[in-house]
Amino acid sequence: MPDGPAPKIPKRFIKASQINSGLDRLTLQTSAVAAMLSIDPPEARKLFERMSPRQIPSLACSDALIPNVHVYFQTAGALAKRGFSPQEQQKREHVQFLRGVILAIASPIEVEPAAQMLLSQQLRPEELTSLVGLYAQRLETIVPDNRAFFANLEAAGEQAMKLADEIVGTGPGLALLKGWRTYLVTNLRSARCEETGDPAFVYARWSTKVVEGFNRRARAIGSPLSAIESEEVRPDKVIAGLGNDAVSRSPQDEDLSKQWFALMFGDQRQSLSDEKKNTSEWKALFSAFINSVESLEPPPGESSTDLIRHKCELLSQAVMAAPPGLDRDKVLDRYVSLLNVSNIQPELVSEWYNEIRNFIRLSQALANSGTPVAQKLREKGNSLISLVASIDELELR
Repeated sequence: MPDGPAPKIPKRFIKASQINSGLDRLTLQTSAVAAMLSIDPPEARKLFERMSPRQIPSLACSDALIPNVHVYFQTAGALAKRGFSPQEQQKREHVQFLRGVILAIASPIEVEPAAQMLLSQQLRPEELTSLVGLYAQRLETIVPDNRAFFANLEAAGEQAMKLADEIVGTGPGLALLKGWRTYLVTNLRSARCEETGDPAFVYARWSTKVVEGFNRRARAIGSPLSAIESEEVRPDKVIAGLGNDAVSRSPQDEDLSKQWFALMFGDQRQSLSDEKKNTSEWKALFSAFINSVESLEPPPGESSTDLIRHKCELLSQAVMAAPPGLDRDKVLDRYVSLLNVSNIQPELVSEWYNEIRNFIRLSQALANSGTPVAQKLREKGNSLISLVASIDELELR
């Protein structure tokens, strides 16, 4: 990374990332699959197969909200590893399952989590090379989408190169590097959002880093792989984007993100089981996360309503991490307490209705048994929470 000022990210992009914290339909569905996997793997696969095909819209430079598909690919990876019997694995049904997931890749936003998914597998060499070859083909056919491409470009470059290292010296390994080259050139020379070329923002550094990383490999390998020249990645045109409202990412948010991933995945590439979460160390980390959420202070320029919404989103993440029982009940109680003391303005009721409803659906999808989440919230919550919970109970009858 070059020396200089701290990288910047547009403020609206950060705010949108906070909003997009896992309350979309895709994450709700995959969360239910992940919860079912530890109980009934065949049923988890059925749930996954019944999900609607993921449809990621093309993004404009003015779009701040970026779809988050990491949980989808993490769940798919977990299914491939633990959702097939030894007999099914012998028939390579898990490999066919992964082929279907890779074949559906259509957006740059999927490139990095798909590579992570492949890296998490314990496959035979010939199985991995076959899947990587298919992944390389998808890289060459993805339609350019500058906003999605730059959303996680640095991480995508790191994962793609790790994948190449796994099968170095093979035909599919070379195909992956060729596909990565095509992917980079196609997206970097297409219409660019203006902030992606501004040195004040992190995106310019990311693009320089991934191109230089590829070029080092290309020069080491030589023909038929060639380095990317600057003329190849000169954009066709520049489009107005999110505006020059750059701010540094909050250290608070960075720390909370790291805490949550540690709670979900530890130092592994797959979700921690409930058994592994039943330790004093994990419970201490979980309590620290909840306490950090409660002690959040609004950054300059943010309203108290924005802060409450952000805390609710973080508590939704806590529900996803918490195993059934006291830990999850603790999150539900904190969520209710937070909204009970908040003063939601009448004009925001419809927006909060959707927020609360999604929280209920997420919590219920993860609940294996016991009192329905909607009933718990209806009995403990204020009038708005009780109304949403009652409507949700009626809809599910």
